[in-house]
Amino acid sequence: MNVANVVEYVATDDKRQVIPWVKITDRQGNSRTYVAEGVSPEEIAKGEHRTMDCIDCHNRPGHNFDPSADKAVNRALAMGMIPKELPFIKREATAALSETYATRQVAEEKISQRLRDFYRTNYNELFMGKRQDVERAVSGATQLYARNVFPQMNISWGTYANNLGHMDFPGCFRCHDENHKTKDGKVIGQDCSLCHDMK
Repeated sequence: MNVANVVEYVATDDKRQVIPWVKITDRQGNSRTYVAEGVSPEEIAKGEHRTMDCIDCHNRPGHNFDPSADKAVNRALAMGMIPKELPFIKREATAALSETYATRQVAEEKISQRLRDFYRTNYNELFMGKRQDVERAVSGATQLYARNVFPQMNISWGTYANNLGHMDFPGCFRCHDENHKTKDGKVIGQDCSLCHDMK
């Protein structure tokens, strides 16, 4: 990391995903302030003012939640947690996991029932002959739900952003969007080496 600079920012939402103001001060005390277009001084004044630290980007060091049911199923298929040989398993598992359930127990029952019923109804021969694959899919899907969704805490897919990168959440592009400008027109660019020493 480029630790020579002190970076301060203002976030205008409680999850720190909207950052309209950034100030960078170098080792010699020279500073530049970048403001996103269309943001008023009043909005900036009301926001949370912070000095950037590690967890502003590395905010999921412990429990790295899957951003969506779709991504969770993709990962499970790639790891063999859900057998990819089952017809339409991606579609069915994703649909089952995307539903809202009142409790974890209800979720486990409904996800299991949905997957078993789908293969019993549409692929009965496969269901009878490769029941172990269907049960592996049920087990994999219910494990994904248990790892990512906590109904009693109102935590679901995408509740917690991962600010490292920029694939599923704004992440780097909260600031590095070329929309934050100084008064003389300099922008915060999208070059990774602005923050990272790429040696």
